[in-house]
Amino acid sequence: VVPEDQEMVIYEMSLERVLSVLEHQESHALTCGMRDKNGAYTRKRVEFRYYNRARRMILLTRTDITQLYEEQQRQTQELESALLRAQTDPLTGLWSYQGIQEVVKQGLEHLTKKAAIFFLDLDDFKLINDTYGHAEGDRALRTVADILRRNIRAEDHAARVGGDEFVVFLSSIPSAEAAKDCARRICGQLAEIQLEPTGARISGSIGIAIAPEEGADYETLVKKADSKAYRAKSNGKNQFAI
Repeated sequence: VVPEDQEMVIYEMSLERVLSVLEHQESHALTCGMRDKNGAYTRKRVEFRYYNRARRMILLTRTDITQLYEEQQRQTQELESALLRAQTDPLTGLWSYQGIQEVVKQGLEHLTKKAAIFFLDLDDFKLINDTYGHAEGDRALRTVADILRRNIRAEDHAARVGGDEFVVFLSSIPSAEAAKDCARRICGQLAEIQLEPTGARISGSIGIAIAPEEGADYETLVKKADSKAYRAKSNGKNQFAI
């Protein structure tokens, strides 16, 4: 039996455990991984049932279910891959709209400190597409994604939630000042970008909402951050509002 299943097998196959289960059920079954004499992984199903209850004779059967197990594993991996694709923005590799909603929901459920949501709206992005073409626009979006990755920690998350709209989730911050510092760095680095060979410039307006003071769910926080991003844009663009 493979190491990760040994403790379970010892418990489930003990006579005391088997008799206890068979008092209430027709059978007692478990599955476990095993290595054959050549080291190949196999999967077995072990089942106990009474052959003669009056004489307390128990029948033990062991069935190889390796093929079934491998097919189930393949299907599970395909489902997980499909889910990941649905939760990932194909252009930037960041979380998608659906993906960021889920990770923020989980993060807020286990919140122990303050957290922050950024809503980043690129300034005049339509001009890049109209002037230089959509290929250059896509390159600008990937550049923005790289800047976001560089300015957040491993426990934080970034997403592209619209054409030129991004969301950042800082999962734990000591104060609102930490969120301001991060937003200030992002705005500064965006302003330094000049795409070659076209010379296109990028800038963005960021709105910041702090949890739990301003909300405890994704929709509320993003709505408030979006409103603040609009205010930052009205105040001259390439800045943040909190």
